Amino acid sequence: MARVPDPHGRLTLVLPPSFATRWLVPRLRRFAVAEPSLNLHIVRSLKAIDGDQVADVASFEGLDLRQDDAVVVIRYGAGTYPGFQVDRIFGADYIAVCSPALTKGKRPLRKPEDMRHQVLLHDDATTSDKSGLGWDEWLKRAGISGVDSGSGPHFGDSGLVYVAALDGLGVALASKPLVANALAQGRLVAPFDIAVGQNYAYYLVIPQTIAQRPAVQAFRNWLLEEAGKEESGLPAH
Repeated sequence: MARVPDPHGRLTLVLPPSFATRWLVPRLRRFAVAEPSLNLHIVRSLKAIDGDQVADVASFEGLDLRQDDAVVVIRYGAGTYPGFQVDRIFGADYIAVCSPALTKGKRPLRKPEDMRHQVLLHDDATTSDKSGLGWDEWLKRAGISGVDSGSGPHFGDSGLVYVAALDGLGVALASKPLVANALAQGRLVAPFDIAVGQNYAYYLVIPQTIAQRPAVQAFRNWLLEEAGKEESGLPAH
């Protein structure tokens, strides 16, 4: 049976798992209201992160797509992707975050030197491929001394680190834009105002051949507007 063409096509979005879970999904309801006819398919992939063993952007063009499909990538990396239309979404300043419970009690976390009494949560999934920032480097660049940067549990999944921080197990490092919702809702707190920048940022990477398709343009316009609110400090909800 012949397939009935979809007048709007299908937009496949490939993106890093943490960006999908913590930033995009909480905002999808508003996107669905703005673009109800766009058929969006989300693919979480570590291959959307620049690193030592990561596929290049062009490899995503090999996905099993139909003729009226389009695929775009949100990539965490250096931003150099020749042959593609590239838009910077936002940077990835790293901050220390924890459950509000850790800012209370006998040894409350309120200032940088209080870190020596806290459990550090380590995200091996990002530090192993150079896309994240480990505690050792963060503490040095933040000018915090007297803290054992190697202590605390290590996790091979960024999502587990996030859950551990929410549950009050310890203090985690997080890309500030990706925890904006949790901070706004009070589920996480940033106990002090120290942000350490990273060389990587998040980029929307689009093949030039499909850049003008209506579905691609609709998503790009919405995404960059939403990211603009993030960087200007406007409320996300």
